[in-house]
Amino acid sequence: MKVSSLGKNIRAVIEVEVTGFFVERLINLLKQNGIEVWDVKHISVGVVSFKIESRDFKNIKSYIKKSKCKIKITSKKGIYFEFFRYRKRRMAIYMLMLIFLLYLISSKFIWRVEISGNNRIKTERIEMLLKECKASVGAYKKRISKGKVADYIRANIYDAAWIGVNINGTTMEITVEEKIISTEEDRNIIGDIVAKKDAIITKIVADNGTAKYIAGSYVEKGSILIEGVIESEILEPERVHASGVTRGIVDYTFEKELKLKRSVKENTGKSMHGVGVGINNKEFILKCLPKKYKYDITSKVRMFRFLGVNISFIFNTYEEYILKDIVNTKESLIIQGEKESNLFLNQILTSDSKVKDKNIEIIDTKDGIIYKLTVSVEENIGEFLKTGDK
Repeated sequence: MKVSSLGKNIRAVIEVEVTGFFVERLINLLKQNGIEVWDVKHISVGVVSFKIESRDFKNIKSYIKKSKCKIKITSKKGIYFEFFRYRKRRMAIYMLMLIFLLYLISSKFIWRVEISGNNRIKTERIEMLLKECKASVGAYKKRISKGKVADYIRANIYDAAWIGVNINGTTMEITVEEKIISTEEDRNIIGDIVAKKDAIITKIVADNGTAKYIAGSYVEKGSILIEGVIESEILEPERVHASGVTRGIVDYTFEKELKLKRSVKENTGKSMHGVGVGINNKEFILKCLPKKYKYDITSKVRMFRFLGVNISFIFNTYEEYILKDIVNTKESLIIQGEKESNLFLNQILTSDSKVKDKNIEIIDTKDGIIYKLTVSVEENIGEFLKTGDK
């Protein structure tokens, strides 16, 4: 069924059964006069069924007389008929309307607050500040200014270097970037915050020093983000310990070629043992293994020194295995690629990282596929580098 037909079914559709010697003439007359019919089925000789919109049903009586046919309604479908069927059950209709109205109203408010990134700062403290600026659970979304909420929390919590506020549906997401606590000795070390990766800056706030870039700038690894210098129109520039928040979007790529046919090791359960002797850097191993088999070797070494010579006894265990060919399907290779790419993501993501964009590309090769994942991650991109280490 076409999408347009589906739309008609949702509104009001009547399925009819027409009997007569000229049913084909009736269908042609309807189409010639702009009345659409669909799902035409030949049931038997002289009997057909089709669907028609309810609004067109009243206009086909004259064409039925012309074609000398008889028509019978077999079914009625659509929202119109459903409401008509339950028109006397007013209470149920009112309840449905009330539920729908409550749903629309409730979607305009905040019903959940998620706070992340805070280790030293207590969640209860942030929740209390949200209540003070009228942005807690139950708040009307249109009255919440995300910028003002972030500024208010940061102004009242010293350890908060940066606050991110995002509203997703009925959930408010609060992301906290805490200040790095440094000792007095660390604060006396002069240096800058530099980019440890190529990135596009999303947030840069200098607590101490001078920010050299703005949000949206592209920086390369090693670029100075916050310079440990405080400039003044009156006094000479002062070198300081640079500190602040530096966040940016970094692109990572995972790529692996996966084969449809591959060989895997399968242990036979058979093993052999061998010994050897090592004198200084030379080893003499006694091997009595059939060359036609393959083995995994596990070694244990006992070493001692005698008269200035390093002597070692080597005990080897040879576990026999065979190579078994496995033929995979493309679907199983994609699943394997997903698992390995998820492991890759778990290694690069930290507690304050956020995945902003993810793209998966499957490239067919002659004997398998290349699974390629490109992901953009927002994370801390700066690291402190003291003067003289550059």
